[in-house]
Amino acid sequence: MTDKILRITMIESWITIVFTLLSGFCMTIYAQDAATVFLDEVVVTAGRTPVTFDQLNRSVEVITREDISNSPAGSVLELLQNAVSIDIQTRGVSGIQADLSIRGTSFEQSLVMIDGIKISDPQTGHHTLNIPLTKDDVERIEILRGQGSRAFGQNAMGGVINIITRGVEAMSASIKTTGGDFGLFDGSVSLSLPMGNTFQRVSISHSQSSGYKADSDFNQWIGSYNLTFPIGNEKLRLKAAYQEKKFGASNFYTDWYPNEWEHTRATFFSAQTDIAIRKAIISPTLFWRKHTDRFLLKRDDPAFYDNNHSTDNYGMELQLARDLKWGSGVIGGEISQEKIHGNSLGDHRRDKANIFAERLLKYENRFSITIGGCGYKYGDLDWNFEPGVDLGFRVRPGLRFYGNVGGAFRVPTFTELYTASSANKGNPDLEPERAWTTELGSTIHSDPFHINMSVFRRQGENLIDWVRNNPENPWQAENITNLNTNGLELDIRYYPQRHFAGLPVYLIQIGTTWLKSDAGAPSYQSKYALNYLNRQLQISIEHGLPFGFHQTWNLSNRDRKNGDEFTVLDTKISGQIQTIDFLLTVSNILNEEYYEIGLVEMPGRWFKMGVEYKIGDR
Repeated sequence: MTDKILRITMIESWITIVFTLLSGFCMTIYAQDAATVFLDEVVVTAGRTPVTFDQLNRSVEVITREDISNSPAGSVLELLQNAVSIDIQTRGVSGIQADLSIRGTSFEQSLVMIDGIKISDPQTGHHTLNIPLTKDDVERIEILRGQGSRAFGQNAMGGVINIITRGVEAMSASIKTTGGDFGLFDGSVSLSLPMGNTFQRVSISHSQSSGYKADSDFNQWIGSYNLTFPIGNEKLRLKAAYQEKKFGASNFYTDWYPNEWEHTRATFFSAQTDIAIRKAIISPTLFWRKHTDRFLLKRDDPAFYDNNHSTDNYGMELQLARDLKWGSGVIGGEISQEKIHGNSLGDHRRDKANIFAERLLKYENRFSITIGGCGYKYGDLDWNFEPGVDLGFRVRPGLRFYGNVGGAFRVPTFTELYTASSANKGNPDLEPERAWTTELGSTIHSDPFHINMSVFRRQGENLIDWVRNNPENPWQAENITNLNTNGLELDIRYYPQRHFAGLPVYLIQIGTTWLKSDAGAPSYQSKYALNYLNRQLQISIEHGLPFGFHQTWNLSNRDRKNGDEFTVLDTKISGQIQTIDFLLTVSNILNEEYYEIGLVEMPGRWFKMGVEYKIGDR
């Protein structure tokens, strides 16, 4: 215990020293020469109204295409693992199964989108990260930390992750193959093909492994197709994507049966366009997501317990945006339906309707305020409304203070409502969860620094968790309690080459989060709600190597409330010789023994090597 306290104290001391030095240096730069201020012009969609990164009044992180290319991550899920305040609790590797938490929420309380379209699963949040995209399909990932229901509706209690897919600008093609320990094979093919005013992109990938322990094998296929073509003066964007995974699920959901198995399929389709009419832009969207799940408690005896479910979530959204005096405005709505068919949960349907509005006001590019809200009706629930307000003040170029407050909500999943087994009991009388979040923060954009600091408080009401009084009883879904969470975030990016020309270090990034909830010592056992990270530290370093090679290091130190502290270090070395890229990835270099969920032991050191042949820009 003494050693653990000493390690925590040393880490926090170093963070304090670094933060103090960097902040002081930035203020020195301001005092000397305001012309050196660096403004990031990346446009992000933290709300319904797109704004440039330096105008944000929220805590947002953007994983750029360059970050994605340099990352040791092999999947979309792994790309998120080193983001600030993101807790990816993995079962296995390579994005096979994991739960998402943002700012200490449960795995049900965060929203994931593809190109602005919600892909949350109505059966269970365990399927939310079944994302039918490869790492190479992604242009960037925008992470909104904090409440997002006022703009995007259900589930956005901890935050929103919006995955922006890649467009087509020129002819390009790539073939990639990777091999590694434990029988790992990962191969992919992608092709971008413009034909006049029509653009297409297709990608297919396959990965498999014999597993790092018994019943940890997996086999995965991912395919996607993007088509953009003109209709009059506008462009119609069609997207279709598919993911299939078969994997051993040892101890995934219960330790009673160590030889579990699961087979999931996720299908996604969308059609989007933007229609300009006078000073307004109308954006209609059609979407459909289908997910199937087969789960066996004994993979060698399917008749013992064979659980099959299929969900559909489909609908349409219509948004109207236009420039207005002193800013802009957005109004729109969504109608959709989600259904489930299964041998355990039964057949159920839920109709949904959302309406939303947002107004952005700006004054002399220094002060801005965004006011908005979302009204929603789910199934038999009455209409409810979640408002929100964002405020920002630019003190000088590159220095901004902001604050925001807003509500968020989540309706129960079909699993929480209707499951009935010897180990878990649903509750059809569950009420929606709600939370009210307040945040204060500041950003510093001063070349070569980008610093974001924020403090927040989330007040949760009617939170849903699986609880029991003793281990002999089944887990029961209940609206357990009100839970308040206080947090502190710090995200520092330093680009040394902008300071010292010729230095072979491209990026140093340090991110940390502290969380504290007032749960106290409950009289019951909690399965999920109290399994948050007390503290999280992320460090990334990118630097050059001889012969034009490049290396990235990612270090993650985590201290979970109901678990042990652990540190994981990954690295990637990559380089290009003519049209061929070579890469070496080493995961968990320190060979740390750790658990992220329950009794699922994570793999030790894992080597992977690969090559990629490419034509054109990618």
